[in-house]
Amino acid sequence: MLIKDIMTQDVITVSKETPLKEAAGLLAKFRVHGLPVVDGNKKVVGIVTESDFFTKDASNIFLPTFLEFVSRGNPGDSNGADLSEFGSKTKIEDIMTRECVTIKAGESIEQLIRHIKERNFNSMPVVDDQNTLVGIVSIMDVIRLL
Repeated sequence: MLIKDIMTQDVITVSKETPLKEAAGLLAKFRVHGLPVVDGNKKVVGIVTESDFFTKDASNIFLPTFLEFVSRGNPGDSNGADLSEFGSKTKIEDIMTRECVTIKAGESIEQLIRHIKERNFNSMPVVDDQNTLVGIVSIMDVIRLL
């Protein structure tokens, strides 16, 4: 069995210019762990995952700092930055992982499992021979085979 046999073809994607707030909404709405970042030709230029929101420094404001201020009911500024506009003004390219590991649609599920185990991924963008995004495959897609 190949990746193309189990992958999801209808992929939710973002661009480098997508605001963090919009990407966070997509992650929550569709209950996915990551979103491929694509250019105008559907070429994968990166990926943004849930953990990127908490581990990357965007505009010198970490999301946990922002969330702490919001939870206290104080979305004022911190270090001169307007936290109330943080999610709207900061773009995906500020936190995305640029070196995105992809897998080809014609590769085996065994190859996917090796990637998942070695790199601790939840999902991977699937590309064709021209490196154009054609799907996404996740741990859950493998579990469904059981």
